[in-house]
Amino acid sequence: MSASQVTLQLNAGTEVGADVNLDGFLKDAAAAAGTQAQEVMKGYASLDSLISQTGGLPKGEEKIALPSDILFEYNEYAIKEQARLSMMKLAFLVQTNPDAQFIIEGHTDSIGGADFNARLSMQRASAVRDWLTENLSIDTANIVVRGLGEQRPIVSVDGTAEEQALNRRVEIIVKNG
Repeated sequence: MSASQVTLQLNAGTEVGADVNLDGFLKDAAAAAGTQAQEVMKGYASLDSLISQTGGLPKGEEKIALPSDILFEYNEYAIKEQARLSMMKLAFLVQTNPDAQFIIEGHTDSIGGADFNARLSMQRASAVRDWLTENLSIDTANIVVRGLGEQRPIVSVDGTAEEQALNRRVEIIVKNG
């Protein structure tokens, strides 16, 4: 199925909103954590690069990191208006790759209790899946959600909330073939 054959249909009343500057956010968050964004983001693909692949997704596994601060308010799990374009890109990727498996993992920083963080991470992962279903009628047969709380940090857990921004993320693991 080609990109021109796929149409994402928004429910009545849903507006796309402006895209966010993901690269700028990642650079600022990495700098706050005392590291380089390129170092932190090694091993992650971008939604745009996966969408632009001709011939479909490569075989194997790809990871996409979407910082929670872009998707959600702090300690919340309702998708922000400004995240809609990123969510539509994810929906396009899911819709055009029905044979791939998409695992949506929620992650948190280490601030707050472990039980709260585990619950919040699952609520955020579920919110991403639910947004795709409710707003774009995406079939979730090939989507799995997991809440991992603070188990897999990518920057130090000893910092402030600002320094741990990159630990608050939703990862999309795409398994193809």
